[in-house]
Parts: sequence; structure tokens; C-alpha cells
Amino acid sequence: MKLLLAVSSVAELTEILPADNLKPAIGEPYVLSTDVNNHEVTVAIIGYSNTVTTHRTTKILTASRYHLAIKAGYGRLLGDLPDDIIALNIVNEKNGDEGYKADGKWQSYYDLNLMNREEPPHVRGGIVNLTNSYLNVFLPYRKAVGVTANRLYEPEMEKLFVTHHLAKVQTTNGAGFAYACLAAGQPYYHLCIGERQHVFGKPGKAAAEHLRQTLQDVLEKI
Repeated sequence: MKLLLAVSSVAELTEILPADNLKPAIGEPYVLSTDVNNHEVTVAIIGYSNTVTTHRTTKILTASRYHLAIKAGYGRLLGDLPDDIIALNIVNEKNGDEGYKADGKWQSYYDLNLMNREEPPHVRGGIVNLTNSYLNVFLPYRKAVGVTANRLYEPEMEKLFVTHHLAKVQTTNGAGFAYACLAAGQPYYHLCIGERQHVFGKPGKAAAEHLRQTLQDVLEKI
């Protein structure tokens, strides 16, 4: 199977895949290639910024198509999930900091009619993974709404992410990846290891091991 594996940084990549078999690919410094369990894998370093992620993912998908794209990364758990670390299958992405707060209530771009909540790839006011039943191997991972925001560690914003978006986890780039895949018609999954006290760019050792084992299990079964 021809796969695209998207990670935020080289450091996160080396925690989940051996580096000795990685080779440059398609002439871009942020694109590598390797073979894993007889899969031809293109590895994309998509960055933490949502803007950079959208650009890089779009450029890669313009150059080639894949049987499946997988974003493997980390996020900060929100709300009432009882777990300290959990593997999530993000099926609906929300742009968390597009809008403003008025009278204690968040007004999103959808609420302000600055964006059509039903204009593809938007569905019901979100960026929804419509190919999420593509493979049974992802069924063990809890489906969740994710919120993408580049404003970090703001308790009041985190409360709004939960109450307005019903989000279970925050990332900095999930929506950009999902948007690019949906716009290109590329089937994808977003596997996110949520940590209760996640520090962006510095996942804990337990979270890194959880992601490594989760990705290994997926790549063995697809």
C-alpha cells in the first residue's frame, strides 16, 4: 500500500520510526520516504503551524496520490475525558480561534456568516472526515472532535473549545491537514495521542511510546 505519514517535526518522527531507513523524496527537505511492513511510505514533516501544514500537505498531494494518508501526532486533552493519555481518532476538526468572544459566548466564523458551514469540505460547521469508515483497523480508537488553535495554554479559550466546539483535544494543525486531504479527495485518518498536561512540541515519554505502539499496530494490520 502507498501511504502518506504526516508528523509535525523530525523529533516526533524519530520517536515513532527508525531513522536509518529514511531517504529524501520529491526534492523537498520536509518530505522523506521509507518502507514499513511492505508499505511504500512517504513521510511529511508538516510543521506545527496550521498555515504551514495546509501548504505542505496540499503541495505533497498535488504531486502524488496515496491509498491512505495518516496524520500521527499529539494533542492537549480537554473536558471531562477520564484518561491522562488516550489514542483518539479525530473525525471532526474545528478551527478554534476563528471568531471572537462576546458576552461570554464564542462567535465562530460560521456564526458570523463569514464562512458557509455546508460548503465543501465543510460539513455541519466542521471539517468532517467523510472517509472515516474506510478501514476497520481504526475502530478501536475513540472517535472525537478536535479543535485546532495556535493560541496555546489559555484556560478561558480551552473552556470555549469544550462548550462551543464540543472538542476533546486541541492540536495546532489538525484542521489544516484535514482540509488539504478533503479538498484533494485524499482518504485520511488523524491519529492523535491526547495528553492531559501536553506541552506542544514536547510530548511525554509515555505519550511517545503510546503513539509508536499505536502506529506500529496500524501499519501491521492495514
